[in-house]
Amino acid sequence: MDLRGHGESDHPTDPSAYTPDKMGQDILAVADASEIEQFALWGMSYGGKVGRYLAVHSERIASLILMGTPLGPGVSGARRQQALDFLAHWSPILHAQRTGALELDALAPEDRDTLDRLHIPPMLGWVRAMLDWPSIEPEHFRCPTLWLIGSEDQHAMESLREYRSVLHRSRVNVHIVQGLDHDQVFDEIDQVLPAMLAFAQRTAKGAAQ
Repeated sequence: MDLRGHGESDHPTDPSAYTPDKMGQDILAVADASEIEQFALWGMSYGGKVGRYLAVHSERIASLILMGTPLGPGVSGARRQQALDFLAHWSPILHAQRTGALELDALAPEDRDTLDRLHIPPMLGWVRAMLDWPSIEPEHFRCPTLWLIGSEDQHAMESLREYRSVLHRSRVNVHIVQGLDHDQVFDEIDQVLPAMLAFAQRTAKGAAQ
């Protein structure tokens, strides 16, 4: 499914449209329309951030796979500063665009390219919303969870180092894929799919017993 603010789904711009509760209700609405009561959820990066909130609040999530998704707050550390910088950079540009004062020729080439490729207005909404998303800790998960991380994904690995000492008290299992960065964990699917399938088979077997 395309999460709100992405792909062919609606693109609201108000940050209040991107609360974890509303994002989770979208996922449940798709499950309802598909007549599925319980299901496994797999989220990559931002999708994992959304999925983890639903997994800790809904009994309908049978298992969860997080790929390249840190635990803790919605956004923290260096990524939080990057989010603040993104908002500070693009907010005045979009304001100028809305008021007719934007001169495209005055923008840097990379900014013009970004405007062409991405839906910046909804991005401002969900990026701003993430700054206020509450923290998710390992012990919060109610279902078996696979935390899949590339060894070169610095942000996710930093989160793993922060939480490693408490993972044994949670339902979170870690699988590190050596040599892959954040994007490669998704792109090099042949290297990560076996671990995902093995986890899915274990959790399905456990649920059946």
